[in-house]
Amino acid sequence: QQQKRARAQLSCTACRVGKLKCNRAHPACDQCIKRNKESSCQYIAAPPRKKPNQSMKERIKHLENLVVELYNSNNSESPESDPSANGSKSTPSQNESPANGLNSAQRPSAQQSWTVESDENNNAFGRMKISKTESKYVGGSHWEAILDNIAEVRAALDEPEDGPEGVSASPASSDQTAATFPVQSLLNPNPNIKPTRADLIRALPSRPRADSLVAGFFNSQSPTVVAIHGPTFQKEYQEFWGNPDSRSLQWLAVLFGIISLTSRQEDYGVSHFRAPKGQTSEETRKYHSMAASAIILSNYMRPAEGICEAIMLYTEGVYMDTEHEDDHLEVWLLLGLNIRVSLRMGYHRDGGNHTKISAFLSEMRRRQWSLLYQFDVLLSFEMGLPGMMLQTAQDVKPPSNLFDRDFTSESDPLPPGRPDDELTPCSYSRTKSRIAKAFGKIAEHSHAINPPSRSEVLMLDKELQEASDAIPPALRVRSLEDSITDPAGLVMCRFNLDLLVQKSRCLLHRRVLTEAGSGEFVDYSRSNCIDAAIKLLEQLARVDAACEKKMMPRGWYISSLNVHDFLLASMVLSLELDRRLKALPENGDAVSGSQDLEEMRSMLETTYQIWQKPMHRSAETQKASKVVLLMLSKV
Repeated sequence: QQQKRARAQLSCTACRVGKLKCNRAHPACDQCIKRNKESSCQYIAAPPRKKPNQSMKERIKHLENLVVELYNSNNSESPESDPSANGSKSTPSQNESPANGLNSAQRPSAQQSWTVESDENNNAFGRMKISKTESKYVGGSHWEAILDNIAEVRAALDEPEDGPEGVSASPASSDQTAATFPVQSLLNPNPNIKPTRADLIRALPSRPRADSLVAGFFNSQSPTVVAIHGPTFQKEYQEFWGNPDSRSLQWLAVLFGIISLTSRQEDYGVSHFRAPKGQTSEETRKYHSMAASAIILSNYMRPAEGICEAIMLYTEGVYMDTEHEDDHLEVWLLLGLNIRVSLRMGYHRDGGNHTKISAFLSEMRRRQWSLLYQFDVLLSFEMGLPGMMLQTAQDVKPPSNLFDRDFTSESDPLPPGRPDDELTPCSYSRTKSRIAKAFGKIAEHSHAINPPSRSEVLMLDKELQEASDAIPPALRVRSLEDSITDPAGLVMCRFNLDLLVQKSRCLLHRRVLTEAGSGEFVDYSRSNCIDAAIKLLEQLARVDAACEKKMMPRGWYISSLNVHDFLLASMVLSLELDRRLKALPENGDAVSGSQDLEEMRSMLETTYQIWQKPMHRSAETQKASKVVLLMLSKV
């Protein structure tokens, strides 16, 4: 007898008990709000769907058999693989379908939740994944798209995207997700609560507590510190406590953003930069919510001075609460809002060309725009999408190399900038901005429909090298043994700059990995790409060792922006290993070259071991680990 399926409980528990009509609003429904029972408004999660009659062991075994069969089929005597069938060396085709090399039983089922469409030019068009509940595109530069060039990996990984327990998404679950995360939640996590200015001021902590949180922000490693002029903010802060009505709502939003960031750092200690979801304190969530409310109340649709900084601080708080790449969609959307508000206010035009903008405001706008550009190119690249800020539409000068104490809001003109080799709080941002501009051009080319010409690649390579050569000596990466007495923040800055340089090299020369043949340009480009990938993974090993010795905060390189760099490097090495292994039966000298095969294998083994540590386990690293293990099993 067929068992009846239990109906999912949609109403909150309180409404179900009281047999009331529930509108399923979050965080509290209308009935609970009317009865002042917000704290008891809870929703029961949908029961897990039954998995197909196939155990995890069977799936893994099937994958292993598939890998072996595919590897053997590459070496079998077939018109495609037999060298004697034609005189030219066989090369992997970029426009083969995902099902190539599979019989009908091994091809992805039509009932699978995800379908993958690969265009003829994989590098240009990227990877499109479409399901009943979501459409997701990543460009050809994304680490997942690189896998499409490895046929057996592509076949093994292009299966239904399951949740943590293998539960696939359903229309019902997508409806629940839409109800849980309404559109307005981007800037209003509690749409049912609409505080006034008086409510915002009452929500502030006591003066001693606020002083502590503000001081903590200006002494932190937050990248947004340079966007707030310390002496000016301190003066305005003192005036505010004397007369709370003296400051604008935009300024109040900045204050809430500052104290929420510091409170969030206290939640999980100074050794980390983000906390697992659900582990932020009630105090942090309150300040974060008040920051959003102040932004909305200030009417950001008619932006005034301070609103861009407020949105940036709020966005940083959202970013710090995210754990995985998929969570960054909300951050990316908020960043888009920040960029468009900044464009509306003319931040993309240098203030020095406009008499109505003071020298002080011009400098602070440059700092803000520089940070926005860095965030845009880096986060968009991680998302596998083109950047939102066009370099051709901006003429903003780089910020000056000055301490905040070097100028005031009345300074006109600004004092001359200090030498580049003299470190200031702006030195890191200035240096990173130069490299980010080269990286932005490279990333833009990686999304181009028509690939860049060889002359364009060499021109970008030269520009990147010039930006790398311009790194001040104090910010150049050095061994950990030579950094023992240096502040952890300075060591992190050095690693970040080097990671950006190596990632840029990797991305610029990646296209050549799928090209057949050789030649001066191909050999140069391939050597650069592989060398950059190895350097990235060497940095991962060094930083992991430094974190074990408490020399650096572990949370820095667990952040998905940095993990993405290491994923990219490991996929590049996996792709190169795949290329060389396919050449082995025909050419016994295929392993020779500028980069040793054993060195690549060793780096992948080390990377795999690092990713198996509990603190690194995420959906992205585990998917990459599967690919790395697959490649290692073939060497």
